[in-house]
Amino acid sequence: MKRATLTGVHNFLGKHNISPLKGLSQNFLIDPNITHKIVATAGISPGDHVIEIGPGLGGLTEALVDAGAEVTVIEKDLRFIPILEDLPVEKIFEDARKVDWQALLTPETKVVANLPYHITSELIELILPHATSLTLMVQHELAQRLTTGKCDRALTALIHTTSQIKEAFTISGNCFYPRPHITSSVIHISRQRPISPDMISHLKKLYQNKRKMLRHTFSEEACLALDIDPTLRAEHLNPEQLYALTQTPI
Repeated sequence: MKRATLTGVHNFLGKHNISPLKGLSQNFLIDPNITHKIVATAGISPGDHVIEIGPGLGGLTEALVDAGAEVTVIEKDLRFIPILEDLPVEKIFEDARKVDWQALLTPETKVVANLPYHITSELIELILPHATSLTLMVQHELAQRLTTGKCDRALTALIHTTSQIKEAFTISGNCFYPRPHITSSVIHISRQRPISPDMISHLKKLYQNKRKMLRHTFSEEACLALDIDPTLRAEHLNPEQLYALTQTPI
């Protein structure tokens, strides 16, 4: 029985006496066409190593395995241990925010996830410095904010200065059980440049108070050396200017 179907979801939940937890954003896909589209968006080929965050009942996991991927799943909810045990994947039962992503990821690893919506931004910031390919299901409003090209906050600046991002497709709430009151989107992020801890720190300082001029964070000499007006604010810079500035000492 396929897991990403309404019948499959009801079967697994009922068999193991599990109720979805709203606090963990547990809404399970019930449309196998969506799992196949996510796999295609991620560009999964046989033999690829994929890390999936929050597999839940394993609907997307099943599609990744069917595509020939070698899958590692990271799941916080221990109730899903018996449900996932028969899938041929490596299992890490841990909060994804506490995982050592640097040790877990290689440049070839692909991250695929239906992220808990309340910690999506936090997880992207944690994972992006160590991953080169992320295919993520996120809230539609966040997808639009991330893909507009505006560097209006630290996270969007981090993405647009180092990566290519696109919104692949949207997903109706009808494709989930329980049905959420929001629309979801699948985005794909391909990192092109390295990200250092200093760069993240610089961006956070720049956007802590967006009304501050650049010269309050960086020296005027550093700005002028890059032909950047030190009286500008971070949100007025293009990605190339921001990237260059974050490579200089504060």
